[in-house]
Amino acid sequence: MGQKIRVAALYGGNSPEHEVSISTFGFVDEYLDRDRFELIPVYLKREGATLADFQKLEGVDVVFPCLHGPMGEDGTIQGACEFLGIPCVGAGTRGSVLCMDKVLMKTLLKANDIPTTPFDILTPHVELDLEAVLARFDQKCVVKPANMGSSVGISRAFSLGELERAIVEARQYDQKVVIEKLIEGREFEVAVLQTDQYRASLPGEIIPKGGFYSYANKYLEADGAQFVLPAKISDRIVLQIQQMAIKACKVLESNGMARVDFFLADDGKLLLNEVNTLPGMTSISLFPKLWDLSGISYSNLLTHLVESACPKLKLLLIS
Repeated sequence: MGQKIRVAALYGGNSPEHEVSISTFGFVDEYLDRDRFELIPVYLKREGATLADFQKLEGVDVVFPCLHGPMGEDGTIQGACEFLGIPCVGAGTRGSVLCMDKVLMKTLLKANDIPTTPFDILTPHVELDLEAVLARFDQKCVVKPANMGSSVGISRAFSLGELERAIVEARQYDQKVVIEKLIEGREFEVAVLQTDQYRASLPGEIIPKGGFYSYANKYLEADGAQFVLPAKISDRIVLQIQQMAIKACKVLESNGMARVDFFLADDGKLLLNEVNTLPGMTSISLFPKLWDLSGISYSNLLTHLVESACPKLKLLLIS
């Protein structure tokens, strides 16, 4: 065996998803093939990255960002790696920005005829008639910070008072807020990998407790959600989900990997909800589970991600 590839895993960071990031690093630490790779942990404090942190990247072959949310998944780290000339696992700077900002993402999806949840945008400089929004969305809304993940800052609203409180909650994380129509139906996730071509896993279904896949459901409650793997849906819907997910990743320049979330509404319409460029890899995360279900083990998944970020290394990619 020749010299090992040096992989710097960045985790922690200045984001409300700090703890989720630590869990993702734990997955990488456990399953990265040490016969092929040398893992270099780089913990970023809650206060944010420092010059000393970036100095630890000297001599590494690839960066694996185990980061979620702002200052990690939004193009910040990707841009820094691009500036330093270090390959980075996952989407590049532009793709990270497009997928992290839900307004940009949904606008591009809509422009490319990819069905997504109906939405309105609220910014400090754009006011909305909230009563009109409620009426248009049948008095059922989901309110989200435009740039956040892991369901942080997300609330449901069924009245004007609830909508106003939900906006206040979301604005704790981002002054730009997305108000969506609450979709009644089933929720699915599919994992996507990309080297020269894109490949989608089998989809899985999420059945959250209480009908809402909140941060608490995801990370704080042991029985917060039930997962059906693979999803019990027709081959036609499976193919539709896979094709729509791949098209979205191409449109949004989400290279390397993504987890794509869907709703199958009660009226039978399939809607793309979000594209996540750095999906969680925790004990309950579906991204690695879906690939394991589709024939790629946890260890081989990480090998694939690292190697596909470094084609110049000429390592054997997973077929």
